Amino acid sequence: MRGLPGGEARAKASEWLEKLNIYYADRPMVELSGGMARKALLAMVLAYDAELYFLDEPTVGLDPSARFELWDVLREKSENATIFLTSHYVDGISRVCDEVILLKRRVLLKGRPEEIARLYLPHFRKKVVLFESFELEGFTSKRAGRYTFVYPASETELRELEGLLLDRGVPFRVEELTIEDLFLLGWEHD
Repeated sequence: MRGLPGGEARAKASEWLEKLNIYYADRPMVELSGGMARKALLAMVLAYDAELYFLDEPTVGLDPSARFELWDVLREKSENATIFLTSHYVDGISRVCDEVILLKRRVLLKGRPEEIARLYLPHFRKKVVLFESFELEGFTSKRAGRYTFVYPASETELRELEGLLLDRGVPFRVEELTIEDLFLLGWEHD
């Protein structure tokens, strides 16, 4: 590592190999899978104590476990640094970022992840995730893969929906709205 004495550089490298669960440091990069190479590159970048990092799609190629580990590492790193990152994993962005900016040739929206959904989806309070297919009428809903996401417009509607699902034995979970819901609902912008 540039600028560090040999012993300090080896210690930093070892620290980041451990942090990112890299057990293959002795293998040539050409032998690594895409995700393994990505983790090695991230370890090289993040081992340096910078005040500012730019990370473009840092989780591409990572398995879910490695992706969650990286989000934790970036959250920790952000305590002493500013990190600009791009990602198509909107759920991960919500977990790790203090502020989110959605761009498409210009700034479409900006804010704290936990506030964005409330600001841009004001007609909904929470979402109900159904773990099996179930037809509902009178509720705003969206199928995505094997899940159905239902968006009650009020606490009364939420209680009504929960009662209906419990009566029918449909497994479900109630969740807070996230940035991802903007996309699931086909959020439009000017």
